[in-house]
Amino acid sequence: MSKEFPTPAVESSTDYSRLSKSQLNDCLYKLLAQPASNQQASELLDLVHELQVNQIELEIQNRELLESQQRLEEANNRYAELYDFAPVGYLTLDRQGKILELNLRAAAMLGRERTDILGLSLLPFLAPGEGRSLFKHLALVLQSNDKVVHEFKLKPINGMPSVVQVRSVAMNGGMNAADRCRVALMDVSQQRQIEDELKQSEKRFRGIFEQAAVGVAVVNSNNGTFQKTNKKCSDIIGYSESELQTLDFMQISHPDDLRTGQLIIQRLLAGQINECSLEIRLFHKDGAIVWVKLTVSPLWDKAHKPDFHLAIVEDITQRKRAESILDGRNKVLELMANGAGLDKVLTSLIVKAEEIYPEMCFAVLKREGDALILSSATPQLAQLVLNAKGSRLINCERGCYSAAATLGGQRLFIDDLMAGPSCTFCRDAAKITGLTSCWLEPVISSFGEVLGSFISYGRSDCMDTPLDRDFTQGSARLASIAIERDQDERHARQRQAELAHLARLNMMGEMATGMAHELNQPLAAISTYTSVALRMLPASSKESELLEEALQGARQQALRASEIIRHLRQLVRKQAPQKADVDINKLLKNVIELTEFEACKHDIQLTLKLSEGLPNVSVDSIQIEQVLLNLLRNSIEALQSVSGKERQVIIHTYLNRDDWVQVEVVDNGPGMSPDVLDNLFKPFISTKGATGMGMGLSISRSIVEAHCGRLWAESKPDQGSSFFLTLPLDIQSPQE
Repeated sequence: MSKEFPTPAVESSTDYSRLSKSQLNDCLYKLLAQPASNQQASELLDLVHELQVNQIELEIQNRELLESQQRLEEANNRYAELYDFAPVGYLTLDRQGKILELNLRAAAMLGRERTDILGLSLLPFLAPGEGRSLFKHLALVLQSNDKVVHEFKLKPINGMPSVVQVRSVAMNGGMNAADRCRVALMDVSQQRQIEDELKQSEKRFRGIFEQAAVGVAVVNSNNGTFQKTNKKCSDIIGYSESELQTLDFMQISHPDDLRTGQLIIQRLLAGQINECSLEIRLFHKDGAIVWVKLTVSPLWDKAHKPDFHLAIVEDITQRKRAESILDGRNKVLELMANGAGLDKVLTSLIVKAEEIYPEMCFAVLKREGDALILSSATPQLAQLVLNAKGSRLINCERGCYSAAATLGGQRLFIDDLMAGPSCTFCRDAAKITGLTSCWLEPVISSFGEVLGSFISYGRSDCMDTPLDRDFTQGSARLASIAIERDQDERHARQRQAELAHLARLNMMGEMATGMAHELNQPLAAISTYTSVALRMLPASSKESELLEEALQGARQQALRASEIIRHLRQLVRKQAPQKADVDINKLLKNVIELTEFEACKHDIQLTLKLSEGLPNVSVDSIQIEQVLLNLLRNSIEALQSVSGKERQVIIHTYLNRDDWVQVEVVDNGPGMSPDVLDNLFKPFISTKGATGMGMGLSISRSIVEAHCGRLWAESKPDQGSSFFLTLPLDIQSPQE
């Protein structure tokens, strides 16, 4: 419906520029309807002019409008292209999830043509189980004025599963009620795959970090505090991860190594080095020293500042301990090679053991018969047994584990010295040191003889590694070598003294031979003079008879002395063995004559029980007589210490069941222990102490065996001793 404008008065002064086009047209029609006049013609020209101007303006506006429409169409086309070919999929969904509109990218993501998708529900394109999440998401979007984000899994396309991130916003309808929503789809499958791989990688790294065979720690470069540690690091140092995070590296470092560590960290912070490795000592939570190989490298941030350091901690305590053990053994062996005494060697062994295991105490017990001597020990252990006289004898009560194991040569671990059967020394050692467990390693000689034990006192877990056990065994072996060496040196000195004594005896034998030769002459003269005196005595006189009796006695004693000297010369004379048939009983009677004076001097009764009619034996009489003399003298010397009963030596001779002539020399002396009896015939083994050489019985057995006979002994403590000599009747020539 057109709008009516008032008709203006037609005057020449009318301003047509203010009128609209329709008003100008009305004015034109009215002027044309009026009669012509000059004024009308002038107004008509003005009106036409104004219409022409107005037309020009309309044409200009029309062109501008056309250009605007063209630009709008171009913009619409560009928008359509951007919409369709955008890297993000766009959908328009209604309340039920029906697809009202979508771009090409969305169609590609759903795996269908756009024309095939329009009007369908989004639900069939989602993976199973995602339907409920879709409807919840749509309800939330339509109720909210904000953008809502959610992730959905789509059905696999060509076997490849995909995950899309949905960003939805509500769209208002005609009544301003939201009944649809605009949805942006972004494929985040690759991103999620990368995130999953990153999580797996982080999980693997964490697993490697936690299960690494070496300790790993992240340390703050500014204050040295622990930021992160793995389990191995905690195991090495003894602190949990949370405890370590309250400490800094300096607090657990050994003071002697602290300066070195600080200098290296300063060089790392200054960028002078990129990595360093050093061996330092750390304090374990229980106070023990732990040797570690520390490899440190800086962790640079984006500003190339090393805010943190990565520290690789490798426990080398066992290696360092092995090196110390080897060094200690070499030093002990060097001491022995330089001729150091036993006390110095064992003290060095104990000192080195304490350097390697500062938390433990050590001792070496040496066996002396059935007694135990503390040969060397930690000072506080040694003080337990040192009395006013400086004795090191340990009085172990019967049933003590340590004593039984040491004397028996057994390896033993005692978990609690206070609980088990222990002697006073062991219990006091546990009280003073606070170390209630001990490891006892026997000290065994190269011949299997028990020399003592090496004892390690510690906690219940002491000596629980192969290296620890190797240390105790090696220390016991070193102690064995040192003790054996000391014994060998003492035996060598004793043998030198015995050989010197033997040389003196040989010299005395030679001197006795010369003296015997010289004494024979005056004895012969005495015998001759007494014979002459007897012939010169007047007959039939009582005084002559008494004088004759005295002279006869003097002559007989001179002859007897001469015979004894001759016999001694035969015993010591160096000559080749000469075999002859000899009456064994006669040899024994000769020996009795040589020992009778000594037996009477010590109130010892010699009893002969000789079987008559024994066959002769083919022997070197001088050598067998020497054997019999040695046996008889040994019995006489053994009886000298006997008191309170009759001292008696009985000599038997008889033919045994093998038809061998057998001689028994039996005394009722103190007897011998089994240990002494086992070594009785060995060279330089003597039961006479410093007065004996230990050669007599060894030489005697050699002589008897050279005659194809046997010589042995039987004895029991406090029940006397019996020596047995057997000689065959038919033998070969004796060997020299």
